[in-house]
Amino acid sequence: MKAKGHISQIEIHGLTDAEVFQQRALNGSNQLRKEKNLLLQNLLSVIKEPMFILLLIACAVYFSISEFSEAYTMLFALFFVAGIDVFQNFRTQKALKAISRLTETKTKVIRNEETIKIDTVDLVTKDVIICEEGTIVAADAEILTSNDFSIDESILTGESISVEKFSTDTIFQGTLVVRGYCYAKVTAVGKQTTLGGIGELVSSTAKEKTPLQSKVSNFVRSMVIIGSIAFLFVWGYNWWEAEVHYMD
Repeated sequence: MKAKGHISQIEIHGLTDAEVFQQRALNGSNQLRKEKNLLLQNLLSVIKEPMFILLLIACAVYFSISEFSEAYTMLFALFFVAGIDVFQNFRTQKALKAISRLTETKTKVIRNEETIKIDTVDLVTKDVIICEEGTIVAADAEILTSNDFSIDESILTGESISVEKFSTDTIFQGTLVVRGYCYAKVTAVGKQTTLGGIGELVSSTAKEKTPLQSKVSNFVRSMVIIGSIAFLFVWGYNWWEAEVHYMD
């Protein structure tokens, strides 16, 4: 087919079925990370936190000595700390799900010299996609030809001002076409896209402890060890003193 742009006129054939199979084997499909509902795992990770365990022990001690006001205050602190962690994990999962939903649409593509619509997840590198006004760019791609084409890159840059794009410019997955159209060759799919990389970064960051969390964990662990040693020492001393008095 013939595709006309404001720079030049080019011949666009798209990939054949055999080439699609080859590209999918080399670089995979356009599938972003899918986050499962990890509420139970999030709760378990919170419970395993040293600070949570320390507060739980303190709460149990207060209840055991009938200091109920302090115990309930500590119990509130427990729920507060757990709630913050669960909420943060929920927000992270929500962001990742929003990114993954971008591949649950249809994309206009040229294959075997014909214009067809396919599931976005079925895109492969070197596919020729058609990006039109009002559509979301399905993958990172290099513009082959365009006509009065501009996109909104706020999902990546945070700036709502549209950016005009020309031949050989790169367009990114998740950005919105606000004017014109273009033909573009896919350069990256799935996790290899800029947006996919952000999703991977968000996911890995969520699983890593912050420096503060690491310091708190080390501090609490040290306090538990010191406290245990002090408890054994006091218990041992009281036991020895009781034995001495009993023998006397």
